[in-house]
Amino acid sequence: MPEALWRQRTGLLPILVDAALASHPAAVATLRDIAAGDATMNSSEVSELVLNRLQHSAASSAPKAGAAFGYLIDHAEATSHVSQLCAVLRKSTTATVQLQPDQHNRMVALRLRLVRSTNKATVQSGYILWRLLVQRLIDSLPEPEHLARALADSPGAHLLTSVLEFALCCVRSSDWADRDPSSLATALEAVITTTAARTSPRHSYGTVTRPGRKATPYQEGLTRPALIAVQSRLTPLPTTPALRRAAARRGLGLLWNAGYDISDQAGLIDFTKCMRKLAPLVRRFPDKATAVDLLLDVAARLHADQRKPTRWRERSTGEWFGAVVTTVRGASDSDRRRLVTGLLRTDGDMAGGAIRACVDHLSPPPPWLANL
Repeated sequence: MPEALWRQRTGLLPILVDAALASHPAAVATLRDIAAGDATMNSSEVSELVLNRLQHSAASSAPKAGAAFGYLIDHAEATSHVSQLCAVLRKSTTATVQLQPDQHNRMVALRLRLVRSTNKATVQSGYILWRLLVQRLIDSLPEPEHLARALADSPGAHLLTSVLEFALCCVRSSDWADRDPSSLATALEAVITTTAARTSPRHSYGTVTRPGRKATPYQEGLTRPALIAVQSRLTPLPTTPALRRAAARRGLGLLWNAGYDISDQAGLIDFTKCMRKLAPLVRRFPDKATAVDLLLDVAARLHADQRKPTRWRERSTGEWFGAVVTTVRGASDSDRRRLVTGLLRTDGDMAGGAIRACVDHLSPPPPWLANL
């Protein structure tokens, strides 16, 4: 059988992947050449008939999934194109349960090479791959300083987006719990400042008019949540209650002073994204009286700007339930009562969460609940 038939759409190319995975010698040899970046092949045909088929096989639970994934690694190593590899990492557990350690090592080495490239598009691919490898527990996280340098190096819009998405992934990881986030926080603040400098008119947030944006840039919609997450999860709390309270006000100010127009869908999405990131800050407060004050402040601000119950208010409240539970469990009885009665005036959903926390996490529940 002529070898050329394996390379032709009207020949055997449509069954090349299946034949190679079944160990047909000629098909294996041809697929290895194509995976190595054979320049004689039509790129659209390679993508449609070879790479897409490999992706489908690699993402399956079939016995040959690992072999298919190996060919995708070959192709990514040869071409620096990782879209098919990343697609499998996003939707399949194959990478963590069926691959061999040497394949994991190859992907980590590939990521390292891509991130060190001088081509920004290649570096972007490297950060996308890195984030997915971290999520699949294949690769390790960088130091915060690494991402700070990446943000400071004028990365361009697409690369900036990939770095910010990775930063959000890292901030959520427990592996960063003891890292110093100060350099990353500074870099994120600089990105926000740069983004704000491009802006325009004024938007209303509740009853207060603040500088706003014609349309919230996508990067700002990643940067501010990342900065809030850094402050909420990683930045060490000051040693005194007064300084902790001031730090909390600064953290909340990152949201209240952002200028989001919550009557606009894009502004509302970014506002709620930031809102979710603030909850860990309250959970970390050792002095629960201050935590109660912060929860009441958040509820009052939300009530002032959106008095009617809405789906987004309900979702935001759900994100803060953990902070409410932590506060209820650690607060004095008088502060618990102050929290519940205050929330009943401003936020029924959050008040319901506080009452539920009293019932589910305190034994016995406070007697004053029966008199509310």
